[in-house]
Formats: sequence, C-alpha cells, structure tokens
Amino acid sequence: MSRSSNVAFIDAAQSPESELADIGLRLELIVTAAINSDIPPNWESLPFTELLTPLTKLYAVACEAAGREITPVTQEATPTEVVMLACALLRAQDLNPFDLALWFSRATHSNNLPR
Repeated sequence: MSRSSNVAFIDAAQSPESELADIGLRLELIVTAAINSDIPPNWESLPFTELLTPLTKLYAVACEAAGREITPVTQEATPTEVVMLACALLRAQDLNPFDLALWFSRATHSNNLPR
C-alpha cells in the first residue's frame, strides 16, 4: 500500500487527535521500557530527529492556531530534562540565549497557562 493510501486509510479510521493520542501512549510505553531495560538501547542511534522534528512542527502550528502557548509537557518531565531538550533544540538551529529571550517575551505567552 502506498503512503498516500495509508494516510487516507488512517484519516478515515481515526481523527488526528485520536491517532496522535494512541501514538503518544504507545511511545510512553516504549520509552519507559527502554529507560528501565536491563539491556539499554544504543542511545545515540535512537531516532530523535525523526520524532522531534514533526512534533516541533505540530506544536508550532497548534500554538499559532490557538493564539497562545499550549503546555507541551507534564510535571513528569523534570526541569533538568526540559532544559536539556530546550538547549539541544536551540543548538540544533544555531540559536542562542538572546534569540530565546526574544521569543520568550512574545505576546502569545500567557502567565496563566495550566501547569
């Protein structure tokens, strides 16, 4: 079956929200198993770019459509983990703390976001 056929089949079967929720639950199970495994995976070979690039694009579109930031992680992610990812994302695009400061103060940020 071609990719376009797969997409059409998936769209007819489930809404994007439902399908992404299913993927999120499955990903959580896979990640938990990998972290807790007696035989850990080759961490550097994990497909971070294939996972984070589409999620980054989806998150940006969703925030723009909502006109505000949407809370991207739960309290389960520690501050250290969040900052590690934020720094890696900035470095991946050759951005610096000044660039971050410009975006951090954008009007779409709301101090009333759920935590």
